[in-house]
Amino acid sequence: MKGTMSLIEEVIILIAALALCVMLLSLVFNLWPNEVRASNGTRSEVASFLADKITECFKSHNYGLDPKSALCGEFVIESNGTVTEADVTKHLDCSKIPNSDCLGCERCLASDGSQGNRVQVTITRGKTLVSVEYLAADRRVEVRQFGCFSNSDCDDNDQCTDDTCMFPGTKDSACSHKYSCATNDTLGGCESDNECFPATCCHASSCVTESELPNCQGIMCTEECAAGTMDCGQGSCVCVEGKCAVRWK
Repeated sequence: MKGTMSLIEEVIILIAALALCVMLLSLVFNLWPNEVRASNGTRSEVASFLADKITECFKSHNYGLDPKSALCGEFVIESNGTVTEADVTKHLDCSKIPNSDCLGCERCLASDGSQGNRVQVTITRGKTLVSVEYLAADRRVEVRQFGCFSNSDCDDNDQCTDDTCMFPGTKDSACSHKYSCATNDTLGGCESDNECFPATCCHASSCVTESELPNCQGIMCTEECAAGTMDCGQGSCVCVEGKCAVRWK
């Protein structure tokens, strides 16, 4: 009899423990509703997914009447093309979420026929991370891309920076732009040789643009021809591929 009672107690404790785990998991997901989740498919499928998230966000904030802004979610999306605001708007219930202020969205009017700008979508890549956020001041939901997946996502078209994607594909991902032209002793660009000058007042061994020239007023230099410098015609400043450098003789 005691063995049976002990078994029943153990079962009850196990059930209670499982129930507690379920409650804790539920609490965690309620406290952190913005975990990054993924959606992939065709351009239309991803647009439909985003429209659903926009609708959920707008509805949870009393259809634009909530005075407090909030982040509704963060997602990884991947489609066979860049999703536009017009793509997303096609999947919205315009009577509740009017969005006529975008190219191709003119017919998305409220139930009373009035215009509205309740959605803003800013996406420039087929695969990216996006946030869905309710903006109380504008009474609208904004979908905005952030982060990066590869170094190419960070390309700023500047030949003098090394563009790197840090923590790719995560919500903490970010672009790093490290200046690389500094290795050529210049922080500015050039187009011709006459735009480049010795980087130091005396015995210079590198070249810079005029904007980076040091103040040499009152500086006296020795007359020696120091090795490894441009002294005595050992080298001259030239512009190479948009960067000031030394042409050694």
